[in-house]
Amino acid sequence: MVRVDLMFQKLVRYFFVLGAGSVLAAGLWINFAGLDEAGTGIILAYGEEKSHSMTRSGSDVLREGRLLAGKALAQDVLALRKARMLRQGYIDQVRSMHQQEEAREAAAGNGSSGISYSQKDYEVLQRIVEAEAGGCDAKGRILVANVIINRVKSQEFPNTVTGVVYQKSQFSPVKNGTLNSCTVSEETKMAVDRALAGEDYSQGALYFMNRRWSDAGNAAWFDQRLTYLFQHGGHEFFR
Repeated sequence: MVRVDLMFQKLVRYFFVLGAGSVLAAGLWINFAGLDEAGTGIILAYGEEKSHSMTRSGSDVLREGRLLAGKALAQDVLALRKARMLRQGYIDQVRSMHQQEEAREAAAGNGSSGISYSQKDYEVLQRIVEAEAGGCDAKGRILVANVIINRVKSQEFPNTVTGVVYQKSQFSPVKNGTLNSCTVSEETKMAVDRALAGEDYSQGALYFMNRRWSDAGNAAWFDQRLTYLFQHGGHEFFR
């Protein structure tokens, strides 16, 4: 509720400057009817005669007093409305940030997939999935993310996503530059979030290859040294 004490004091001083005799002949009450939900207000100023001998100049002063009171209090109401809007905007912004963080934690929580990761790891994982499986369906993208996550959990590989992806001679997109030049799609982001949330089709796979795009020597290394698990799309998965 807007306080009117200061404004009333200003009005009284204003009346004394214009004519103290008129003030003695009239009283001024300012009633504030409150704010509606939109923040606007209804302001009423009433003058009541205390004496039948009120002069014309007294009426003029009272009329001006009404105008001053209404205008000043209306400005206060508008200022309050603006402050409320700014405050609500800040509250909405903070709430949105918290909701996004909660959603990210729920989808990609550090405990769900069994690994911890930084923001950089998160972005690197998105990029390697896009570069390796951007043309695959959702399951194919999740599978590539699963392999990276499995490596992070394995004692045979580095213990971070970034370390796994950038390990020497492991992933061709690192060597040919497509890891950094690719544009990560929303589908890939969703697939990565699902993998980090614990969705896993990999059967523990630690390797994958696309035989069509692999030279004979690399394909032979997979076939001779690893255990074949299954194929999805163009990728074969091994352990």
